[in-house]
Parts: sequence; C-alpha cells; structure tokens
Amino acid sequence: MRSAPAALDKVRLGSSAIATFHTRCGNHLYVIGTTGIGFALYLPSDWIFHDQNVTFTQWARSDSSNTPWTLMFIQKNEIRTGGSGGVRRVWGTITSGVWNTFVVRIKNHNTEGIFEVWVNGVYGGRLTGDISPDGPAIRWSAGQYATYWRSNEPTGNNPLVTYMDHFRIATTREEADPNGWGTPAGALRIQAEVMSKTGYETNSFEGATCARATSGAVGNVRTTFARSSGTYAVSVRFMDENDGRATFTLRVNGTVVGSWTADADDHTWKTRTFIGVSIASGAEIRVEGARAGGEHARVDYIEVR
Repeated sequence: MRSAPAALDKVRLGSSAIATFHTRCGNHLYVIGTTGIGFALYLPSDWIFHDQNVTFTQWARSDSSNTPWTLMFIQKNEIRTGGSGGVRRVWGTITSGVWNTFVVRIKNHNTEGIFEVWVNGVYGGRLTGDISPDGPAIRWSAGQYATYWRSNEPTGNNPLVTYMDHFRIATTREEADPNGWGTPAGALRIQAEVMSKTGYETNSFEGATCARATSGAVGNVRTTFARSSGTYAVSVRFMDENDGRATFTLRVNGTVVGSWTADADDHTWKTRTFIGVSIASGAEIRVEGARAGGEHARVDYIEVR
C-alpha cells in the first residue's frame, strides 16, 4: 500500500470514499467571505497528469441531493470547476509530490452569487451572478467522484489515489487558509536578513525587514538546519509584487522541494508551504530567486515546523 504523505490529520480518499460536511452558516460560505472553506490536496509524486476529469471536492445545497452541484476537479495540471451548478472556469495549476492549498469563497444566490478561489495562495479570480445551488445552507463533499468514468475507462495511475487534509470552514480567508493555521510551539523561524546570501541583500519593504535579489541572475538565501533529523513542513514567506513575475525554488541539501512563480501581481506578502519534507540535521535549506522586471523576489523568512 502506498504510504501517505506527512500531514496533521491524514485522510485518504479514494474513488469510493466521500466525506460530507454540512455548513450551517447560511448560504454565504467563505468556503468562507463572509464565510470560507480551506483544504489541502496532495497528489503522489508519480501522479500522471491527463485530460480526464478527476473530481476531488464538490458543493451543493444542503436540503436536497437532487440539486445542481459545483464540482472542483483536476484536468491536466489545472484546477477547474464545472458540473450542473454552472460554475465553469480554470482557477490555477498544481504540482504533484507536494501539498497544494485551497481557499474557496462561495455565496450561493441566483443573481448576487460569488465564487472565488485561491490555489497555493495565488488568487484565481471571481465569478458572480447566478451561482447555483441557492439553498438554505451548503453541503460540502470531499473525495474522488466518478464523473468522466461513467462512459469512459479511467486513465492515469492505477490505483488512482489522492490525499486531502486541513479541512476548515471559517469566517475569513486568512482563517480558512491552510497556510495560516498558526505557528505551533517549537516551530523554527529563520529571518531572511540573518541568513547567508548570494545575489541577495537585506532590505526593508512593506512593513518587513527581508532579503531581496540584486539582479536577474539566480541568487539565494540559505541556512543550516540545526535541529534533529525528521519530516517537517517548510514555509517560505515571499512578496508577490505587481511589477514583475519572479520565480522561487526551495531546496533542501540541493534537492528541489518545490518551485513557484509570484504571478498574482497583487502586491502582498504570501506564504508557500510544503508538507512532508525530510530534513537531516545539518542540511542546508535554501531559497533561490531572481529579479524579474521590477519584482525583486523578496523573501521574509523560512519556517520549519
């Protein structure tokens, strides 16, 4: 049996497992923006991306199962919505082998509805108007669901396994976001300004003392892990400016943990978290970045917990 990735509360949801949550916060779920839904999704590192719909979570009205559903699914490496609820859009892209975080805001209404999505801290956009279902409350289900497979053989991995974690229904986006579940006691936070630097310099920006890239060549901030060997979650706080699209890479002892692009262009500090990272005592933790346009690939800190 495939071992689950490291997480706080591991939930393995296969094609026959559906977990259902009923929200009683009315029909405005900051799923949660006035209310919000947060969760995390992990695809095994050998996941085969393909052009079939793999639904992993969905929403409907709470008072009837015979109602339009909004499905969220993976197709290729994209996160999309569809289904009979009529909310159709590509919201972002994801990566296998790491935890991908989601916040969804839903206001169900036939004329004043809202559907917004953040994938890995990046704003995917908003749909408004007729956001169905319009019921007294929202039913939220998580787990693989056979949609495309009704008339076609499934493709990709066999068995097809996904993991979900960090389920939360909250009153703000920040509370719903799995990246913002708080800093546990004993977490190690290393500020970028005190880390060793190549092609980076200390800088003050938007309320934080941080480190910024000095050129378009790839530079880095790095530190040596002084705690016991183990499996940890590693977070990087970075600035997504509005005048460029810098790329970042997190490495542990030279091995790439993950890469991302600051392309939301909303000029805010964001946190990117990787769960299930094996770190040996004495290993080097490094964040690489390069200036792109007016964006300096700023890093505030690395946190290990």
